[in-house]
Amino acid sequence: MKKLIWLLLFSVTPAFAVPVKVAEAPFNDLALTVQAIETAQTYLLINIYELSSQDVADAIIGRISAGVHVELLEEGQPVGGMSKAGKNIQGRIAKAMEKAGNEDHFYVMTSKADPKNPVKRRFRFDHAKYIVADGARLLIGSENYSPTGNPEPGKIGNRGWEVLIGDSTVAANFQKVFRGDTDNSNDDVVDMMALSQTATQNRVLQPESLADVEELKRIAREMPTFDSPSIRPIFSPDTSLDGLLTLLDQAKSSIDVEQMTLDSMWGGPDTKSPLVASLVAAARRGVTVRVLLNDESVFERPGSKSRPKNEPTVDLLNKLGSDEGLNISARIADVKAMKVDYIHNKGALVDGKFTLVSSINWNENAVEKNRESAVIVEGTEIFSHYEAIFENDWKVSEDSK
Repeated sequence: MKKLIWLLLFSVTPAFAVPVKVAEAPFNDLALTVQAIETAQTYLLINIYELSSQDVADAIIGRISAGVHVELLEEGQPVGGMSKAGKNIQGRIAKAMEKAGNEDHFYVMTSKADPKNPVKRRFRFDHAKYIVADGARLLIGSENYSPTGNPEPGKIGNRGWEVLIGDSTVAANFQKVFRGDTDNSNDDVVDMMALSQTATQNRVLQPESLADVEELKRIAREMPTFDSPSIRPIFSPDTSLDGLLTLLDQAKSSIDVEQMTLDSMWGGPDTKSPLVASLVAAARRGVTVRVLLNDESVFERPGSKSRPKNEPTVDLLNKLGSDEGLNISARIADVKAMKVDYIHNKGALVDGKFTLVSSINWNENAVEKNRESAVIVEGTEIFSHYEAIFENDWKVSEDSK
């Protein structure tokens, strides 16, 4: 019953087919991100965990300078702290907003909006990655607006997926969530533009290098656009678990998963991940399941080793497949063979027609504690586009250990 309620409340079935432009990191998502920003004529609502790309910042500043109303929500306490580039970009954007005088807002989510009185945040992290443009379009993906999440053409970056959805109903759904998240009644959001010195206190550095804007426009023009008959939004922690489980539990023939993190243990060694359990249940009813996970060794630093998550999950799934004769298999990605820094994707492909484009890592924190966002996009052409990328990543990782 709970899943039925989720479907009724959060499924979006437009009156007409929705155009969906598809992109992927590291190949061309920067071009799509910049296009989504630059086509805005009235307003932009931007929710992002990390903004450290000078190219994306320049596109935002260009819209501010053109008189487009911009509201931006950024995570104020990212893992490892905010980078120097991120701090400088905050200063650049805040100064542009101040100069434009267009009542723009730069929100930061933090437990220390008032350093003297820290508060309990609504979300462990604001990890969402989406843009609403003019109330008519939604850009959403797995990647931060960073040099690795949105790399310049020809440069190496992460593996991730991103789509631009041209539908006002879908955009309105995300706009409503944005308005709620920037409401400061919980005292966990600060508007930098309301602080007297914030907009001018940071030293502003000019970017060291920028992508060729005309080249980005050319790449964006060449991206394929496909029609989708339905879009299902998902938000953590509101509908995340039910939405993901509904996608997996309704699978009839195939599930392909490409994830940065898939933790089989939630809340301790005796608590199993419901998502892993759903994948196993799908295999037991005859669904072909493939799971490709990031090589966690790319994050290892001296003195910073953490509990492995992906390797144990791969071992568990492969052992169950072998012991029970199930058509389920899992691999650790060969990121060098894939020619990427690492898998930052949080995607899934189901039954030849459903594509999950998402910011949600498949662990307990992301599903149940963070603010995250995702869409399940229906459409065989969209599915085929991302399935081809998955097939390549899966194949070149075949011998990875």
